[in-house]
Amino acid sequence: IYVPRVHYLNPIKFALAYRNAAVKHGAKFVNGAEVTEILHEGARVIGAKAKGECWYAGTTINCTGVWSEKVSAMAGSTAPIHPIRGEFAITEPVKHFCNTTISSAQYQTIVQHPELFPAAAIKYNLGFSVEVIEMLIQTACKFIPKLGTLRIMRTYAGVRPGTPDGDPYIGLVSGVPGFCECCGHGGEGIALSPATGEAIAELLIDGHTKH
Repeated sequence: IYVPRVHYLNPIKFALAYRNAAVKHGAKFVNGAEVTEILHEGARVIGAKAKGECWYAGTTINCTGVWSEKVSAMAGSTAPIHPIRGEFAITEPVKHFCNTTISSAQYQTIVQHPELFPAAAIKYNLGFSVEVIEMLIQTACKFIPKLGTLRIMRTYAGVRPGTPDGDPYIGLVSGVPGFCECCGHGGEGIALSPATGEAIAELLIDGHTKH
């Protein structure tokens, strides 16, 4: 499917741009710090514990991807999350030769209407599938034959945080003051990140959103 108005965005560079902007505004990042406990003062969430250190905040936001369900449970909230696997194949560096982005109609249909497919077709989980990688490469070569002349440098699998109904959890949690859910975006996290960030900021600063 070729959609003229759809463009490609490098998600790694985009995430780093977000991080750099946050640092400029005073944010502090602590790498490799697994959240081991959500801190409470009565029923209210007052922060989180990671690397043995306590971090306090007026509002603690859960945006921990496929680990969000675990963090939600620590806070006393419920946010069912299941991992959605996605495989990738990276070729050797070559000069630019393709100006289009090709998207699978089957994938889009599975996302929007899973009831049309057998369970085996939409069963994704953690792990790595050689069969799926082979199918991915073969299909890509059908549309762009030149890809068949390139060497595959590496392949890998990533996971996306999915929810039972496909909609993300966004907003303050009723019954758990001081805790905000912002997770479960599935494969749309990068695309929805600007609107999500704006909505959460409005909610925490103004008490309501314009969205």
